[in-house]
Amino acid sequence: MAMAQPQDETIFLKEGLQITVPGNGRTPVAVDPVIAGMIDRKTPSEATGWRRVEAAADGWFRGNGYVFATVPSEREQIMLLEATGTSQTWVNEEPRAGDPYGYGYLSLPVRLKAGTNEFYFQVGRGQMRASLIKPPAPVSFDTRDATLPDVVTGAPASDAWAGVVIRNAQDEWGEGIEVTAEHGGQSRTTKVPHLWPLGVRKVPVNVPRPKDADGKVMLTLRKGGEVLHKAELNLRVVKPEEARRVTFISRIDQSVQYYGYLPASDPKVTSVILSPHGASVEALGQAQAYGAKTWAHVVAPTNRRPYGFDWEEIGRLDLLEVRDLALEIPGVNPDEVYISGHSMGGHGSWINGALFPFEFAGVGPCAGWASFFTYGGGRRWDATDPMGALLNRVSQIHDTMLFKDNLRINPVYVLHGDADETVPVSEARNMRKALEGHPALGFHEEAGQGHWYDTDPAPGANCLDHAPMWEFLRANALNRPDDYTLTTIDPSINGNFGWITVHQQAEPYQPSTITVAKGEATTANITLISLDLGETMKVDGQALTSGHWRRDGAGQWQRLDEVPTDERSAVRGGRFKDVFYHRPTVVNLDRDQRDYAFQIARFWAETFYYRGNGDLNVMFDGDDSDVNPIYIGGPDFESESFAAAANSETEMRIGSDPLPGAGAGLSISPVPGEPDRMQALVSYTDRAGALTMARLPIWTPGAAFPDVFVVGPEMLRDGISGVRAAAILDSQYRLDPKMTVVNTPKAYVAPFWSQEPPMDGDLSHESWQLSPWTDDFVDIEGDKRPAPRFRTRAKMGWSESGLWIGAEMEEPHVWGTLTEHDSVIFYDNDFEVFIDPDDDALNYGELELNALNTTWDLLLPRPYREGGPAVDSWEIKGLRTAVKINGTLNDPSDEDEGWSCTIHIPWRSLKEISKVAVPPQPGDRWRINFSRVQWQHLVENGKYRKVPDTKEDNWVWSPQGVVDMHQPEMWGYLEFAR
Repeated sequence: MAMAQPQDETIFLKEGLQITVPGNGRTPVAVDPVIAGMIDRKTPSEATGWRRVEAAADGWFRGNGYVFATVPSEREQIMLLEATGTSQTWVNEEPRAGDPYGYGYLSLPVRLKAGTNEFYFQVGRGQMRASLIKPPAPVSFDTRDATLPDVVTGAPASDAWAGVVIRNAQDEWGEGIEVTAEHGGQSRTTKVPHLWPLGVRKVPVNVPRPKDADGKVMLTLRKGGEVLHKAELNLRVVKPEEARRVTFISRIDQSVQYYGYLPASDPKVTSVILSPHGASVEALGQAQAYGAKTWAHVVAPTNRRPYGFDWEEIGRLDLLEVRDLALEIPGVNPDEVYISGHSMGGHGSWINGALFPFEFAGVGPCAGWASFFTYGGGRRWDATDPMGALLNRVSQIHDTMLFKDNLRINPVYVLHGDADETVPVSEARNMRKALEGHPALGFHEEAGQGHWYDTDPAPGANCLDHAPMWEFLRANALNRPDDYTLTTIDPSINGNFGWITVHQQAEPYQPSTITVAKGEATTANITLISLDLGETMKVDGQALTSGHWRRDGAGQWQRLDEVPTDERSAVRGGRFKDVFYHRPTVVNLDRDQRDYAFQIARFWAETFYYRGNGDLNVMFDGDDSDVNPIYIGGPDFESESFAAAANSETEMRIGSDPLPGAGAGLSISPVPGEPDRMQALVSYTDRAGALTMARLPIWTPGAAFPDVFVVGPEMLRDGISGVRAAAILDSQYRLDPKMTVVNTPKAYVAPFWSQEPPMDGDLSHESWQLSPWTDDFVDIEGDKRPAPRFRTRAKMGWSESGLWIGAEMEEPHVWGTLTEHDSVIFYDNDFEVFIDPDDDALNYGELELNALNTTWDLLLPRPYREGGPAVDSWEIKGLRTAVKINGTLNDPSDEDEGWSCTIHIPWRSLKEISKVAVPPQPGDRWRINFSRVQWQHLVENGKYRKVPDTKEDNWVWSPQGVVDMHQPEMWGYLEFAR
């Protein structure tokens, strides 16, 4: 704890509480019990598993998980939070970006309220430290993370772009602001886009570069005639033959990016080495690792950051954008671009060389890992679970092995040190084995060398600048086989193969192939193509010419005049993250609100800035014709264009089907009338839904979100079982039942009974007939397990005195042994009730009874996963139960029909465990579930006995996904009607 005083310039956080939590890997499913506790308004304490911790003398807290700290302040004030080593930060429940890679330049304006301020710091790389600093000005530069061009001596005068961070330490939008850059006696003024309230934004700044000027640039921030702040930049001055930084405005998001460039020693060369760097490496350093070539320029994209996106997703787009910029170098031949990088850049070479075989002349992975699933933390779910299978399907785009045949188009040279302890040499060997039979496959293992080495006296580090590799790739370039197979999993990513462009698949996100043999092509899982042919070619047995072709229901290709602009195509996909790939812009924020929509948008914007050196734009008015609009809002947002949205503060929807309970949803759809633009809806029900949304790993590369994704807060505790719904849209962007998975809790509407039935276990009385049966019970794990052997169903009603529950259980052999109240009843076959009126997963009741009408009632202050414990001494005051046997009890000599039970729970007993109205009001919804425990038995000496060493069956009304009834978020809903 540190006290914030009005005069404080800097506050160092030195103590707090710490807890270890598991990581999640690369998946859209986020498990985070700490934020689940925040949603439940549970303040961290030593009593709940947190431990007290102090920062070391150097200011660092050591360990992974979370650090919780409080900062009291005597008054409301704005300070700059500089937290290093954090994956994400929460300030008084507001989500803020983290600095997981410890760069140390993330400086976020935050508001301290008068009183106690709570900070949650998520830590994933072993240590963090944090301080609060007084802002130098309400609006100020932060030049520590500037993206700068270099000045080349002797080069003609020119302008260049710089990216400069501006902090807005005010609770109002920064508007009408300009930046003036002065350099070598010249100046340029650039308008600043909207600055986020209490936020940061990296903005483009036009910088003059007079011939032979020095590197000193003066920046002035103005609004009207008022000077807000000043700063100085220092540009590197390099010689013409030296590696340099070249900046540009990115077509992805209009941000300023750069690439490293080492010019060839001969300016007339026609080749380019496109070199993706390794983790933690800057693109400039990558270019400097090469010796100047007589035959090629070296161009090193950034991946948007030293860690960035692992050369996938936005990192992939950056690589392709820089490739296109490299083609603008005078004399470069687009057929002579080689891709070769080191470590993470070796992976970038593997995956992008495989995705885009006709964009490169050769592929040279150096110390590279194959895919997220072999090295990089990729997650594969249980494929027998429909939700897991769908998420696995969406993530296939990250599996390099699925595209390995594409690599046979070009020469491949695999380079690795055989003593590499960072990326094991098995990664290279496995890829070499997968490419057996490749017509041009080179391979070299440097004996005794590790991850990075330079054993060659020639310029350049030969762990990536390996002369035999270049000789091999150049000698075999463009000698492509006549027969080959091409694979795409998402045509919007790699559907263009030159002579054929794939637009649509019969099954989206599954492998689609084009096999060429003896001049003819055979396709699989492809329904719409464009051909660019010099002559007729047989495709699937039909003679086709250039143009657009769609496969009909009979499997025949039919000519189209054009590719439909309102459907999937090679220029427009459907994954949720696709919305970020073309000028992503939040378009529906209220200028004057600092609501959850604003908080999510600002958090995403500053996270994209940090992780991707990027810019999430915001627009209040003006032309949005060339942006991908993003709408963020709660249940009041008009959402007809999207497949998933919030219906109310207590319900999401997918299509027209309700998904009861608080939640959050992501959904994407095409912008009407635009062939290549997408729009997205980010929706939430309430506070719990919004906080859950802010925990989704949107910016984690390899966390493959489907087109539609709806989760409940329970995801944070229970993982994939908390994913309410997910869908892959069809080629017309419609929901398809075959590609939609819904995990929705059951719902039951209980009628009010003016007349109460007798308590006799018989469900045939008139009042019981007013209530419908529930669905038949299923296995507790849902569809993953076989259907129950015997039927179970229940019904409910309510009266002035209490809640009524009845159940009917088919059972050919009714037996029971336990007769003492509060015995562990599930040691017999039993029926169980779980009830949580206020739906907070706290202080919920459980009731079990067997065929002897013996009961066990207990209270759970919290689920067992949080330590419970069960309170056996709790009694349901006034409880009445009865059992009716349809057959005989404990008599193996005959066969029974089953047994039924009736239960009456007085309202007065439920008041003890509820923070909501009891008795309920019409329309109120409570959480409830039922379970039946059924043991296999045998008969010995005329008596029933359980089969030894055999697990029980658990049959339930609302499936839990796992064998654990104590997941209240998976229970069904009981609605009271009158």
